[in-house]
Amino acid sequence: MDLRQQIISNRVDEIASSLRVDASDAFMRLAFSLVTGKSVHAFDATDVVDGGQDKQMDVFMIEEQADSADVYIVQTKYADSFSSNALVQLGNGLRWVFQRPRKDLDSLANTALRDKILEYRALQSNLGPSNIRVHVRFVTIGDAKRVSAEFLQELKGIREAYGNDTFEVFEIDQIGFDELTDLSKMQERQTRRVDAELKVKYDANNPSLIKYYAQDLQGLVCSIPASEIARLVNENPDGAVFDLNIRRFLGSRGAVNKEYPIYLYNRGG
Repeated sequence: MDLRQQIISNRVDEIASSLRVDASDAFMRLAFSLVTGKSVHAFDATDVVDGGQDKQMDVFMIEEQADSADVYIVQTKYADSFSSNALVQLGNGLRWVFQRPRKDLDSLANTALRDKILEYRALQSNLGPSNIRVHVRFVTIGDAKRVSAEFLQELKGIREAYGNDTFEVFEIDQIGFDELTDLSKMQERQTRRVDAELKVKYDANNPSLIKYYAQDLQGLVCSIPASEIARLVNENPDGAVFDLNIRRFLGSRGAVNKEYPIYLYNRGG
């Protein structure tokens, strides 16, 4: 296995272990994180359309701004090759998203995909396609520079069908271990810093604050209301606040990760 392939596989194993998911699911989460620039913890299960009749689309995310939107359609395969047949099926899936009549959507057994297509079409009706940026990614751990002539032919056909100035941006690319490693390096180099003012529970009559120093880190241990943590998370939907505190979500009921508090770091002054 290529060194870069091994690096990606190691990350997949780490995510699979920490989130208690299988390798394919972990790779899907990692790929989505890297191609969108978001934290792996910002993965929204409602964007997953993988399953029966998924038209070779695993993740379908719509990120709306005030007067524009980004649409990410990601197909992932935890394999070391790029299948031309899978790309043909993905092209057919894009026709379902952009071209098939509304009445045909009712026949889709994959309700998650159908609902995402309807959500997209409502968005397109509201904003117009010229204000929408569409990003399609076919991701494996193979070598994206070594794909078959048939694969390139199908890729060219999809680009010509939709990259015709209808959208503000339409792009479709194959991404392999080299590109994933480069994206991972970019993500690692970014300073994912969250600046926020949080209300602290403080009692002047009791030692309710603990200060500590370690190398260039200044720390403060204190009590913060849960409502403040919830606000911090909601104001940072990219999930950066959890980057140094990987924890599996245990659901809204039942067990709680009592042993693992959230640590907020103050670096420098």
